[in-house]
Amino acid sequence: MRLSLRWKGDIPVTWGYCLLMNNQPANLLRLNNKHVEPATLVFTRAFNDYSMLINLVPDNSRRREKMAHRFRFMLRYSMTYHEVYATSPALEGIEVWTPPSANTKMTIWKSIRTGAIATFFRMGWSLWKQMNAIQRSYKAVHKEYEQMRPWILSILAVDLPFQGHEYASILLKPMLDRFDREGICCLLSTQNPRNIAIYEHFGFATVKTIAIAATKTASTFMLRKPRTSGTLKTGIVYEN
Repeated sequence: MRLSLRWKGDIPVTWGYCLLMNNQPANLLRLNNKHVEPATLVFTRAFNDYSMLINLVPDNSRRREKMAHRFRFMLRYSMTYHEVYATSPALEGIEVWTPPSANTKMTIWKSIRTGAIATFFRMGWSLWKQMNAIQRSYKAVHKEYEQMRPWILSILAVDLPFQGHEYASILLKPMLDRFDREGICCLLSTQNPRNIAIYEHFGFATVKTIAIAATKTASTFMLRKPRTSGTLKTGIVYEN
């Protein structure tokens, strides 16, 4: 997956865990359950050559199959309890955010409602266990910044035919503008070193890097403070 280090270049994929406002940005499309299948295809294509997933599932066909199940579950959960937005009905790019409130915290019941059991059996115990271990390592870092109440970007994906055409900027800018107006921080993580310079253009700064032993990769966490003279909002944030 190639990525151009430009201010207006696209960021194909970003892996982390996220948050968003209740108000829908005027120039973005709010996705719901009818978009699960096409959105799953977008994520599967965008993440297919991601080094972390290649190391987990080296076989290309098997990786597409197994990760499609994971993305489908994640999208169903996020569309039900979080916020999922796209650039347009064509789904050129998609981002997932999680609001900082207690009712967005993942529970067993919520997971079951959105397909966790079927996903578990389709992915297999080993891969499910590895993915959940990675998720727990992200949560541990998120907890370090919970008093800053960051809105955490979980996934941002630009579909393969549309990469390099500013769709990541189209997705991110409305959110960052809102964060600036309301004095809110934003936290994300990326496993692609080429993404770091691009996120720096959006105002993010590296705060921590951790090793992901299961995938032989590292994840860089980046925090963006609001570009505002207002007071920084603080308090407890609950991660998915």
